[in-house]
Order: sequence, then structure tokens, then C-alpha cells
Amino acid sequence: MYIAILVSLLAMLFAYLESVDRNKYGLKIAFGIITIYMAIRYDYGNDYMSYLESFYRYFDYNGSLFDLESLKDMHAHNEYGWVFLNLLFRPIGFFGLIIVLAIVENWIIYDAVKTYVPKKWYVFALFIYVFNPNLLVLGGSMMRQWLAICIFIFAFRFIRDRKPIRYFIYIMVAITIHSSAVILFPLYFITYLRNVNISFKSLFWFIPLLVFWFIVSPQWFSNNLDWLLSGDEAEFYAAYTTNSSGETDGILGIIAAFLYPIICLSQTNKFDSQLRLLIYLFFCSVFIRPLGLVVGMVHRLGFYFMVFSIVVFPMVMEKVRKIRLEWVYVLLVIIIVPTLRDFYAFFHSNVWIKTYMHYHTIFSVPWQ
Repeated sequence: MYIAILVSLLAMLFAYLESVDRNKYGLKIAFGIITIYMAIRYDYGNDYMSYLESFYRYFDYNGSLFDLESLKDMHAHNEYGWVFLNLLFRPIGFFGLIIVLAIVENWIIYDAVKTYVPKKWYVFALFIYVFNPNLLVLGGSMMRQWLAICIFIFAFRFIRDRKPIRYFIYIMVAITIHSSAVILFPLYFITYLRNVNISFKSLFWFIPLLVFWFIVSPQWFSNNLDWLLSGDEAEFYAAYTTNSSGETDGILGIIAAFLYPIICLSQTNKFDSQLRLLIYLFFCSVFIRPLGLVVGMVHRLGFYFMVFSIVVFPMVMEKVRKIRLEWVYVLLVIIIVPTLRDFYAFFHSNVWIKTYMHYHTIFSVPWQ
């Protein structure tokens, strides 16, 4: 945990230096530090060793890389894209695969921050990325889904620019890596909400409906989707439910999870039509949240949208700053305190403490 904190603070320092024009490469250096941290990790996360073991199981395959049916048979969920990647990286080993993925994934996040986050808010964007345990840290364990999430972030440009064919191609690739990405197919059509303005009057009606959804949906979900609540899949993903991932309740936690997204919605009319889409995508995670309290698998779906908080929160904070500076300080406390509490709880959770508390590197073992 202490290495994670040190790396995070160092990355935030360099992001700060660029935000105040003292180092024009600060954000690049910050993401370089994070990339190295993730690239050289070893046995970091509950799923790391199972991914390593499966990598070597694929070594016996002698068929064509493009024989999709054979690749499907090698994976329990028919996710042949992940098998393809493993086979492609056989010459440089599993560590080589992890290094390349760390570079690609963090470049995608860097590009999003550089493109959408106001310069003075780089530090805040980095804070959300490194200290929200459901993003960078957990991404080191759920390798397939994190890669699918990063592909989705990259594909957002095709929603923004209204290029459906390219978007669907990228999402089809993501599905071959993690089948849960199938829910992203209809997300292209959120592009048609770009001209929708959320006024305070409409929020007056929307908030009670959202409260009703939070109260009613978990019970309805548990009563009507028994098929999703049982079986090996549900048991496996139960480890990713809110409590076990480190998130905790409390007044600030509830406000951060509920009120701040509402504030984000209230500011949509201050953004151009393309940037509004980022807020709408992030808000999808709010709708999923109460369902995730019931089914761990559904909670994981929220990660596809939660990741946009990295750019949405700083974007909205800049707009709030122009209204009243005091509100910014209050909102920062509302977000930072629960996030740090969740970060601490994650590393001390019975689910994660064994594989996350101590950071190991690939230099401690032979190249694999």
C-alpha cells in the first residue's frame, strides 16, 4: 500500500508542476511513473496468478491465430480476443504482455486527461485515477475488463464524432476480450443526447425519480433475476461487490455517490454538445450502482462508466469554480475524503489484503 501511495503522490506532483507551468512534460512524466508501476508489478491483485497460469496453458496451442473456433474453445467464456493476445505475446512472455498493456492503457487515460481536463485540474484528475480503488488499482487485477474499459474510452471519440462503424468495430474487439462489453453496443446512441440540456426545472422532477430508483430497483432486481444471482459466475464476481472493493458508506460517501453526479448533470448546459456526452456516460454508473449492491457482476458493469469520472469531475469543478469558489472547496472535501477512506479500506479488506498490501516486481522472479 505504501508503494502505491508514494507512486500516486509522485505522479500528482508532476501533474501539478505542469498545471502551474513549471514543467511542460509534467503530465507525461506522471503517467510514465504510473505506467512503470503497473508494468513491472508481479502477483499484484487476486487474478494476477490465474492470468499467468492461463498464459502458459495456451503455450501448447499449435493452430492458427485466426482459427477463432479453436481459440474460443481454449477460454471458459469464449473470449478468444484475450487468447489471441496471449498467443501473440508468447515470444516475449507474460511479463512482456503486461508491460505492453500497461503502456497502451495508460496512454489512453493520458490522452483523455490531456484532451478533456482543464490544465489547472490535472492534479485532481490524477487523484481520482490513482486513489479511487475501482480504477487504477483494481484494474491491475481485472486485466481483461480493464483492457475492455480502456478500449471503450478510446472508442468514445467515435461517439463524439458520430462514426458508428468505427465505434462498433472497437466494441466488438472489446467483447472478444471481456464479454461484459456487449452492454456498450447501444451506448453509441447516447450521441443523440448531445443537444439535451438538463435545466434546474427538469432536475426538480428527475431527482425524486432517481431516489425512487435507488430504493425500489435493488428489491425488484433481486426478486426477478434469480437466474443471475446464482451459479459459478455470480459467486466468482461476488468479490467485486461494493463492500469488498473497499467502498464504504457514510454521509460524505452518500453525497459523493449521489449528490455530486447530480451537480455534474446540472452543469451540462455549460458544456458544448460533445462534452455533455462524457457526463451522460459517467451518469450511467449512478443508475447501475443500486443494482450492483445486489449482484457483483452488475457492479462490475458500472466500471465502464465510472472511469469517466477521471475527466468529468475536473471538468465540472472548473465550471463550479466560476460560479462560486467556496463551493469548490466543499465539493473537494466531499470527493476526496470518501475516496481516501475507500482507498484505505480496499487495501485492508479481507478480499484484497493478501495480494495488494505488498507490492512485488518482476525483478524478484525469473522472466516469465
